[in-house]
Amino acid sequence: MNKHFSSYFTDVDTVAWDWVRDPFVAHSSARGLSGKAEEELLELPCDGTQRIRFRQGVHVDFWPSVQQEYPELVVTAMKILFIFLTMYLCEASFSALTAMKTNYRARMHVENDA
Repeated sequence: MNKHFSSYFTDVDTVAWDWVRDPFVAHSSARGLSGKAEEELLELPCDGTQRIRFRQGVHVDFWPSVQQEYPELVVTAMKILFIFLTMYLCEASFSALTAMKTNYRARMHVENDA
């Protein structure tokens, strides 16, 4: 999986984003955070309630659920996650369009597809 990811995103330092995947592990490699976001990242692992919520819940719902307590960190995390969401939507749309065009052109009747 990592090789597949690296083929799409050759210039992405995924180690710097490990904190988005699991904010409760010590992250000395988190780079590019503002001072406030870095402070919030240091506070978050100490929050036992959020740790339990993270371990029990769906990880997709975690970041929006801590918006009130850690606003700067959530904004940064969501910007990172949106990159992958939009990439997925583009890939899925392109695949669907390719499938439709292939099925349309595979018919016996030759028609103008414009």
